[in-house]
Amino acid sequence: MATTDETARQEAARHLCAALEFVSNARLKSEEAWSPYAWVDGVLDDSIAPISPSALIVRGKLIWVDDRNEWWLEPFEATVEFQEQRAGPTYELRIGDAARGLRSTPFGSFQRREFVVTDWIFRLRNG
Repeated sequence: MATTDETARQEAARHLCAALEFVSNARLKSEEAWSPYAWVDGVLDDSIAPISPSALIVRGKLIWVDDRNEWWLEPFEATVEFQEQRAGPTYELRIGDAARGLRSTPFGSFQRREFVVTDWIFRLRNG
């Protein structure tokens, strides 16, 4: 992500968001508060920023489809750390605003106001 080439940065962000989409979908399947018929369709980044030389934070929206085939947006935040000693990165995914609940923002609503999330519905980590 540390490139001055905007095209390369956008491509890296696209790949990172695709990986976060895949991991979010897989991890949410085992959550009791998540429908087994729901699925994650994408992660849209609002910002990607380094928080250390080996870690970054992604803030944005998670797009998902429920069991009635309705599309939704949830607040999304992920911290990803790359460590040389591990085969893969460690991560924490934070999804959904507990104060507002799931299904509060329909996909396509173009809600401009951002809400600060302090209590997440899902906090999923691997390490």
